[in-house]
Amino acid sequence: MDRGHLIFVLSLVAFLALGATNKQKNWEFTAWLVPILFIHETGHWIAMRVFGYRNLRMFFIPLFGAAVMGRHWNVPGWKKASYRWPAPCRESPSEFFLASPG
Repeated sequence: MDRGHLIFVLSLVAFLALGATNKQKNWEFTAWLVPILFIHETGHWIAMRVFGYRNLRMFFIPLFGAAVMGRHWNVPGWKKASYRWPAPCRESPSEFFLASPG
C-alpha cells in the first residue's frame, strides 16, 4: 500500500471512530456522511486530475469533513479557481443559504 492509500484509509478510520460515538444516531449520521463526502471530493479529484495536478490525495479530516490536495506548478489562476466547483454534491450549509432566494 502506497503512502496516499495509507493516508486515506487511516484518515477514514479516524473519521469513523471519532464521528460515531456510542449513540446509534451518530453511527447512522456518519454512515450517511462518509459516502456523501467521498462523492463530493471525488468531483474535485477528477477536476484536479484533468487540470494536470499530481500527487493527488483525498483524505478525511475527523470531526470536520474531507479534502483533496495535490501539486501543480505554473497553473493559471482560472484553473485554480475552477477545480473547486465541479463537486457533484454541494451540501455546504453556506452554499445553501447563499443560493436561497431572498
